[in-house]
Amino acid sequence: MCCGDGGVCQLVDFEDCGLSDVEALLTEVSLTAAQQARCAAYRKLFATSWLVMLLPGNPGFRRNPVGSTEDQALHVLDLLDG
Repeated sequence: MCCGDGGVCQLVDFEDCGLSDVEALLTEVSLTAAQQARCAAYRKLFATSWLVMLLPGNPGFRRNPVGSTEDQALHVLDLLDG
């Protein structure tokens, strides 16, 4: 997969796409069962990373709208429950 700068993409953070986009994207690409399992695990990791960035004192806290931290926390809990 090529990135916008012409380099090779090694990692894609699907959580930056938007909550509703990820499932649609995954249905459009052919993944093995192992790749699907890795995507599910990585999604939880990335969602948790975004949550940490949104906590007070971290880079994303002031740049995001009020309520973003709470919304992301609910999203992480939803992914962990699923």
